[in-house]
Amino acid sequence: MGAATIGVILCHAVLWDDELSLLFAKVLSFGNFGVDIFLLVSGMGIFYSLNKSGSSNLQNWYTRRFVRILISYVVIMGPYWIWYCTYNKCFNRFFYYFSMMSFWKEHIGAWYLAGLIPLYLLSPIIILWHNTDVNEIKRYSAIVIVMSLIGLCNYRGGVLENVLFCIRRYPAFFAGFIIAKLIIKNDSDQSKQVIKSWEIAIVAVFYFMLTRISSKFELENSLRWIMAIGLSCVLCFIIGCKIKLINKVLLLFGNISLESYLCNYVFVFVFNTYTLHFGNITIKPKTHLCYLLVICFGIISAFVLNKFNQWLGEVIFGVKSNKTIKR
Repeated sequence: MGAATIGVILCHAVLWDDELSLLFAKVLSFGNFGVDIFLLVSGMGIFYSLNKSGSSNLQNWYTRRFVRILISYVVIMGPYWIWYCTYNKCFNRFFYYFSMMSFWKEHIGAWYLAGLIPLYLLSPIIILWHNTDVNEIKRYSAIVIVMSLIGLCNYRGGVLENVLFCIRRYPAFFAGFIIAKLIIKNDSDQSKQVIKSWEIAIVAVFYFMLTRISSKFELENSLRWIMAIGLSCVLCFIIGCKIKLINKVLLLFGNISLESYLCNYVFVFVFNTYTLHFGNITIKPKTHLCYLLVICFGIISAFVLNKFNQWLGEVIFGVKSNKTIKR
């Protein structure tokens, strides 16, 4: 999660820093796969938790996850949408934006959360459906294939375009189910070899070959989950090297992944709306300095708000936040 968080922060620079060189922007754009890694790891985590708790404790399962999302969203995005509606003189549309309906209709808002909520709602139904191990894996594989095929559609305009946008990213989430199931099924040291190191190169080559076949379809976006698996393998290898500093940094960013995503979204729009003055220094929108401020304010705010949101969740709802597992 930590590496995915850092990747998302860096890839947003491509959109919001006009001073980046073409080469550097191309390199940073790979950070966009951080979202797909988010979904892959989230799918694995959801599968593990539901596999452990079963259907007997679904209410608690839903409560923990939606309280985590709700508090972070209200605390961070609530003030942002108030500012946004005030600045654009459209306060009568506050609920439209705050409810995330604006994403589905106009692609305005935190799309990752808007797309994640349906996955959380459906996951228990899909995972707890009684079946054999073999059929279970086939079912998840079928979901991945069907969604990848649907994602090939390049329809533009309206709600359907935004639904397709999410569907193209969903296969990574369900691929996480498959990987988690295989690991649980093997449940041994060999489970670490579910995806062997040499397959990383094959996955990457396969992905890029497929994305160059045709420009008529959304092939590159609908197959992002393949690259997410390959990149996750690389990250697992790095973590396995047990470099303490890297692991500590990844763990810290993993703990604040949700707050970091939301804070980055907020500050990137706020700071790029105004020209900022600090003494003799003028910081204009879409410059190196502007995005550096976005990163600094976003990370610091995410750490502070993560602690605050954990406390708030425990005080109001009695829900303690899950800690990231150290590996």
